[in-house]
Amino acid sequence: MLVPVWFSFSLATQASCLQSDPAQVSAMAQKSKAAINTLYEHEKARIGGQPSRSLVLLAVHLASEGKLDARSVEYLSRYVQDQPDDHFAKLYEGYAWVFSAAKYNKEKNYLRAAEYLKRGFFLIDEAVDSDPKNWRLRYLRMRMDAFVPAELGRYVVALKDASLLTENIDQLPAGLRPFVSVLRLSALDRSGKTAVAASDYAVVRKQFQGTQMAALSSPCGLQTFVADEEIDALLNYALRHNK
Repeated sequence: MLVPVWFSFSLATQASCLQSDPAQVSAMAQKSKAAINTLYEHEKARIGGQPSRSLVLLAVHLASEGKLDARSVEYLSRYVQDQPDDHFAKLYEGYAWVFSAAKYNKEKNYLRAAEYLKRGFFLIDEAVDSDPKNWRLRYLRMRMDAFVPAELGRYVVALKDASLLTENIDQLPAGLRPFVSVLRLSALDRSGKTAVAASDYAVVRKQFQGTQMAALSSPCGLQTFVADEEIDALLNYALRHNK
């Protein structure tokens, strides 16, 4: 029996999530959207608006803004076929299929949604497995998996990635390290096996002390935006490195 699947990432929202300061989280979301839009428009002007690897990678982050059309997904798919060693492009193609699945899920075309979900997660996993020591790829996979519904079982993968990233936390920029804790808590929440207490969130808030993120009271707040630290350490890196 096919059932609808619900998931969210980046600029998508989930009503059941509770934040200590919704206004602040909303402001962060707007800032995030503006930053990625600026990158998108700059890249669009640079290449004359023609489809490109970098433009499609940015469009994936702006999926909720209607910039991720079928032509973009097809372009990225063809690009990955030609450049199978471009692991970032492959991972982002996976993202693109997952977001495309959301469209069909909304239209109650659950068969197509399930097909796209399967394809998307396969590509995401293949990208990470092709370069397992690349912490950026692993983090990006966890960024998706930590927020999808428990029914998909992806929290298992997210917890594995969180463990490996924690073991090698020195590889990550200092500003990005607390996000691993946030994503781990979200995955634990979905596992249903471990109660995530308010004290756990308090530890995360302490890690973010002195930054805007200090107001975060649950990992759900993080899924509504892409933080500056993530843009600097992950998105900009993915745009510059084709391999």
